[in-house]
Amino acid sequence: MKQGVQRLLDKHNGNSIYPGIWACFNSFFLVESLAKDSAKTFAKFFEVTEENQSRVLEGFEPQTVAEEISAKHLQKVFATVLKDYAPPQKFSDALVSDFKAYIKELFAEVSEGLNDGITDLEQILKTKLMKELATMGGGSLGGMEGLLMTMVWPNLWGRILKIYRDEDQVRFLFRDEFSKKNLGSK
Repeated sequence: MKQGVQRLLDKHNGNSIYPGIWACFNSFFLVESLAKDSAKTFAKFFEVTEENQSRVLEGFEPQTVAEEISAKHLQKVFATVLKDYAPPQKFSDALVSDFKAYIKELFAEVSEGLNDGITDLEQILKTKLMKELATMGGGSLGGMEGLLMTMVWPNLWGRILKIYRDEDQVRFLFRDEFSKKNLGSK
């Protein structure tokens, strides 16, 4: 996508400025539309089921809040992907910065509308993730629930909490590090 927009700009640069501006204008609305569509999909993870309804403050709609915040931040993320980078700028640094800002605001805003804040948010997301995975698995996880809840979820949630708490060293553990940490290997 980035290369296509750049080609359009390059193609029309010498002839007339208007086609280049038009291409940028269309690219912006493509990014905005993509961000809104992606936000709707992502916000479904914040849908409150009947079993989690007691965790939500009256009148608060986590899914709506998540969709609004996601649309705003995903637009920035997609713009970052389309941007050109020259040393010393790094694409990865810009993307990580945008992603951290997104997660931090999303979780802060959604957890404000929950009775026990981030603790309730964890339960809502865990429940929704398990249901989504079961749906993809044809109605069950085939005995994978234990693995997901004891290994995958704690690692994922731990990384999310580090972002939420604004800790500097946010990274995913690789298999060797995870094994050493959890199995006591040295």
